[in-house]
Amino acid sequence: MKITRFLLILPVFYCLSSIGQVVTFYRENMTFQLDSSHMEAKGDLYFRNNSPEPVDKSFFFPVDCHGQSIKVDSITVFDVTKNSYIKPAKRNLAGILFTMNFAPKEEKRLKIHYFQDHDGKTTGYIITKIKYWNEPLAQGTYKLIVNYPKFVIDSTTFKPTETLKEEGKTILIWRKSNFLPDKELCIYFH
Repeated sequence: MKITRFLLILPVFYCLSSIGQVVTFYRENMTFQLDSSHMEAKGDLYFRNNSPEPVDKSFFFPVDCHGQSIKVDSITVFDVTKNSYIKPAKRNLAGILFTMNFAPKEEKRLKIHYFQDHDGKTTGYIITKIKYWNEPLAQGTYKLIVNYPKFVIDSTTFKPTETLKEEGKTILIWRKSNFLPDKELCIYFH
């Protein structure tokens, strides 16, 4: 019940906290790789403090997709700008909440890395988190690496920008600009 209330409050928190856009989330580059029971996700998130003042900004990074109770393992957030790991303020099945500290006009790059279980048919990545910033993501690149022929992609919620075959692997790439998604990146496979 606590988790449910926490998740219901988050959209309100983000809508209120993004008024004026002191901090913007403007770019995301993520790579996903499937194995027999996990999806590994790793990538870079880019933020900018538009204020001439120092700012602390909390950010909830969701990992639960399709309403499943999936296990997420070893989630880490590394602040490349400060060369240090960020300790989550809260962690639950739905994701992690952490705070970023910005100097005036600072741009920040975070590296995120985690493994999440999948059911052998479906996995995905929460990209609707972008809407809580009240403006589109300027640039997003999402890459899925699939071991071939072990997995066959049946469909995805977004049509890939390109599909490549390299060294026995299938690679799907989505390149987005001015991106404000209304659905998650869901991947259906067998």
